[in-house]
Amino acid sequence: MIIYDTVSVNRNTEKVAKALAEALKAKGLEVDCSYVKNLDLAAVKGYDCVIAGSPTQMWKPTGTIMQFLGGFAPGAFSGKLAAAFDTQYEGRFMGNGAKGIEK
Repeated sequence: MIIYDTVSVNRNTEKVAKALAEALKAKGLEVDCSYVKNLDLAAVKGYDCVIAGSPTQMWKPTGTIMQFLGGFAPGAFSGKLAAAFDTQYEGRFMGNGAKGIEK
């Protein structure tokens, strides 16, 4: 399952999430890809692997993706594969949102 938030008019994080999903499908994996606002916590629990993506805003992931991920009980992903990615524009004041998602 790929979960993403996207905020820009260009929907860059959505584009990356969907490209990642297509690449994994091309390798023969079953992959669902959803915008975080279209999901509930129960929908994610049955997956063996969860990949979360967010644009970086003010050196961290969006509040929407963090609130969603924060709704899981501690250890909810124990024994599952997980990864995080972020999108950002290159600038002097940019940080890395993926680090916040990993926590």
